[in-house]
Amino acid sequence: MNKKSKNFLIELLLVFFILANFLVFSTAYGFYGTNNLSITRIMPAQRNLADQRMKAAGISWAREEFHWGLIEPRNNRWRWANPDQAMATHRRNGIQVVGMLAYSAPWASSNPRAGSDAIFYKPNINEWKNYVSAVVRRYGDVKHWEIWNEPNFFWKPSPNPDEYREILIAAYDTIKSIDPSAKVASGGTTYIDNSFIDSFLNNGGWEHLDAVAVHYYPGVGPESDPINRLRDELLKLEYNTIVPHGGPKEIWITEMGWQSSQIGVQAQAEVIARAMIIARTVNEVPKILIYNLRDDPTGTWGLLNNNLTPKTSYNYYKKTVEFLGNRWPALLLELNDESKFYVFDGPGGPVAAAWNPSGTREIFFQIKSSSIRCYDIETQNGQNVDVTSSVVKSWNNGDIVLQFKPRPIFCQLSNFSAQNTEPMNVSTPQVAGVTTVADNIKEEKLMSQISGRLKGAFSKNVGDGKVLVYRKINSKWQEHSEVAATSGEYNLSVPQGRYYLAYKIPGLLASRTRPFEVKGDSDIRVETNMLNSWLAFGVLAGGVVVFILFVLKYTRRKT
Repeated sequence: MNKKSKNFLIELLLVFFILANFLVFSTAYGFYGTNNLSITRIMPAQRNLADQRMKAAGISWAREEFHWGLIEPRNNRWRWANPDQAMATHRRNGIQVVGMLAYSAPWASSNPRAGSDAIFYKPNINEWKNYVSAVVRRYGDVKHWEIWNEPNFFWKPSPNPDEYREILIAAYDTIKSIDPSAKVASGGTTYIDNSFIDSFLNNGGWEHLDAVAVHYYPGVGPESDPINRLRDELLKLEYNTIVPHGGPKEIWITEMGWQSSQIGVQAQAEVIARAMIIARTVNEVPKILIYNLRDDPTGTWGLLNNNLTPKTSYNYYKKTVEFLGNRWPALLLELNDESKFYVFDGPGGPVAAAWNPSGTREIFFQIKSSSIRCYDIETQNGQNVDVTSSVVKSWNNGDIVLQFKPRPIFCQLSNFSAQNTEPMNVSTPQVAGVTTVADNIKEEKLMSQISGRLKGAFSKNVGDGKVLVYRKINSKWQEHSEVAATSGEYNLSVPQGRYYLAYKIPGLLASRTRPFEVKGDSDIRVETNMLNSWLAFGVLAGGVVVFILFVLKYTRRKT
């Protein structure tokens, strides 16, 4: 090996060592999105304005349909110009995309003679893989994919979970072979269809998705339908349908909406805001995509009018995102006559969302907080309106009479605590105008279950050891608890807060997780690869050798 080659090898080893020690991976941010469908429904000249409206409202995600029949109308004849332009616009505006892969191309359909219905028949599986591969490779910055749209409805000759599972598995394997970091969700069902979802999760379906997508169209408010309450249905899906197949998965709400032409502009705004709040109380739901960004010929579902001017629902959406942000659910109070007082905590301090879907109520209850300040979701000239004096009818060290209406209000709480809250026997306060008393409060104390698995660098099996749990209290890390890890497996239960885990396993290098937030009643699964002690010292020694070689190369005197 000549001198030049040796120098190049030394430099290459140095670069590799640096990257191996300092490379980190970033993930997309934000809960909130809409169905843009820019590729299929928004003209190129309007796309930038649409994205600007999204950014102004705090919308992070756009759902886009990569319609196979439009992208590849004939075998191996690709038309990329339109989706390329739409994706470039999103990229330029910093909008993340959930990419929907659907439906069959007519020429690849198992029933190409079915006319307009041909696209809803199962596609040729090899051609399907080619299409998925082409789209995923072309748009490598898309990290979230949804497979088909409403397979429990848009499937001919009739919905078939076994056939759907086959294309789901094929798409999952294709995507992961190209981008292992990408997340793959099943196609959103027309409603939260537990039976259909349960069927396709069998026989390998659960193992071939990262999330289950659903659509929610109740027709009435998200908390009003006695057989279709949003929070109840989401929890039933997670714990009665998904978990029994092997454990928890994320739930993506990829469509949810109401038409203003059917229920009114004001009612649409109110129910969308309330649905967003309710969805945020389920920690397994990291994506909430409203249908639709704007009104179009398919209906008045939009947050915007057809000309992209804001509707009331757009303004309410924006304020809901502003007040909730990335806070997590801390305390959910279900008061009399359907009144809700949901507290979210996190960066920026605790905020409560309060409303009653049926009308105006004045409710007495107790909250552990030193003060409260409330703001209407409705703004004046774009500014928040302080309504504390009109909605807080009485306040005495946390004993409160609060006015609830269908239109949500958001209340900032000082020195709030959800810990050690005991059920209350509430008596009627002597306050004029109180119409209902919260004498039966349903209170949810939110605890999270953390389960974990430890693996060695070259072995899936590790010995017994212990896990130390540290919690941040008053800006200081304190040991919270200690649990045993048996054959690398452990389980623990913790309240909301900020934590990290430290591992002590014989034969493995002592390590710890990065700090993470526990956000209420969620199930958290942690898998950690630990470095064998001998391997760690070997890597360190190798790094020292590379460093010495580097120093020798550049400090050696010329002769």
